[in-house]
This record gives sequence, C-alpha cells and structure tokens, in this order.
Amino acid sequence: MCGFLDGWSWSWVPVLFWYLQGALTLVIAVVAVNIARQQSKTSAEKLKFDLFDKRYRVFEEILTLLKIMYPKGTVELIDIATFNGRTVESKFLFGNEIVEYIKQISDHAQTLETVNSEMRDALNGVLGSDRLKLVQERREVMQWVRDQFNVVGEKFKKYLDFTKL
Repeated sequence: MCGFLDGWSWSWVPVLFWYLQGALTLVIAVVAVNIARQQSKTSAEKLKFDLFDKRYRVFEEILTLLKIMYPKGTVELIDIATFNGRTVESKFLFGNEIVEYIKQISDHAQTLETVNSEMRDALNGVLGSDRLKLVQERREVMQWVRDQFNVVGEKFKKYLDFTKL
C-alpha cells in the first residue's frame, strides 16, 4: 500500500499548532487592547457629556431666574430658594468667577424681592422720599438684570464649549 503521505513525517504538525496557538493568542491580545482603548475613549466622551449636561442645567437655572425677574420686575422668595438649591453644585463644576456670578444673581434677586416688599409697605404710609429711593433702587436692580441677558452667555462660554471639554 503506497499512499500519498507514506514518506512524510507527521512530527511537524504539533509544532505548527503550537505556532498557530501563539499567533492566535497575540491576535486576541491585540483585539482586546483595541476594545479596551475604544471603551476608554467612550467613557471619556460620556464624562464630557455628563459634565456639559450638569453645567448646562446651571446655565438654564440662571436664565430661568433672570426671566422671572425681568419682565415682571418681581421675584418670590421661593424662586430664590429654588435657584439657590438648584445651583448649589456649581462650586464643583465651575471656577470661582461663575460661583461668584451666581451669588451676585442671588443677591440681586434678594434685593429686588426686598425692595418690592418695602415698596408695598411704602404705599401704606411711608414718606414720598423713601418711595423714590426704593423706586431708584428697583430701577438699578432691573437694569442689572436686563444687562445679564447679554453677559451670561459670555461668562459660560468657556464652560459650555463642548470642543474644549
């Protein structure tokens, strides 16, 4: 019986499988490293988006309070308390300039609420000169609030520029 492979030695087959096994291990390792790199990149992008989302919510809260204050010229204590509660995390999300800016907005809202309250009281018997002083103070606060619609975007620009996160 003379077969095609009678003269061949099969001793090289285990060596071939050993090399193939090593090459397969290397391929699996390269694929695993690429998957890990992609997962890391995806995690970093998700972190950027989450940071942007939290920062944008603070920006929206500022606009909401300004919109409450500006057209009516009034603000309620509950609006101020809500604003302060919803922006409390800003000290962890922004630099000091935004934290101070949020405090300024809260202070101006408080001043507006106080002035409006005193004006209501003034209508019930306080002298005219005091009313004029309150009206002037209210006018100044309202001018500041109006100006903030132009300022707020610039203040937040570097924090909300998604390309720089």
